[in-house]
Amino acid sequence: MTTRTENTVVTGLGVVAPNGLGTEEFWTATLKGISGIDRISRYDPSGYPSPLAGEVLDFNASDHLSNRMLPQTDRMTQMALAASDWALSDAGVDPAAMPEFDMGVVTASASGGFEFAQNELQMPLLAIHGELDTIIPLDACERMLEWAEGKTELILYPGERHVATNYFGDFIPRFCDWMSEQLGVTGH
Repeated sequence: MTTRTENTVVTGLGVVAPNGLGTEEFWTATLKGISGIDRISRYDPSGYPSPLAGEVLDFNASDHLSNRMLPQTDRMTQMALAASDWALSDAGVDPAAMPEFDMGVVTASASGGFEFAQNELQMPLLAIHGELDTIIPLDACERMLEWAEGKTELILYPGERHVATNYFGDFIPRFCDWMSEQLGVTGH
């Protein structure tokens, strides 16, 4: 076991939360017992068991990110980037003035990428699933296809486990051979 002798120091905080944007607003609301939990307003919650959630309503990504970043990032990522920027500012750090690799930013989120995933599910979707996969159950893959609004197709790859197990081995050539066979393509 390796023992680290370096100390870690938290020098800045950046908060994007349902009960406040920025450390000061968040902490003031927390001390007053304001949770930020309210009726869901970003979509119709009537089909769900609870209509309540902690939404971040006052966050406008264009106030914090370049126009180039906006279409490339999900709302959760946008909030994380803004919070990271606020943490650096809170610490009095100018990233441009720091030597490369001399600092780090730690972010945490309970979840993320839902809106991006929702947009992706509106496009044609081809799912490839290993028949023996025990990491992502087949029924989870099938449910994803049910949620998709575009054209969908599921290819069950016989005898294969989770793709990651063979990704750097023989999976890709074997899959290409299998796919060629399915499409009736001869030669490579």
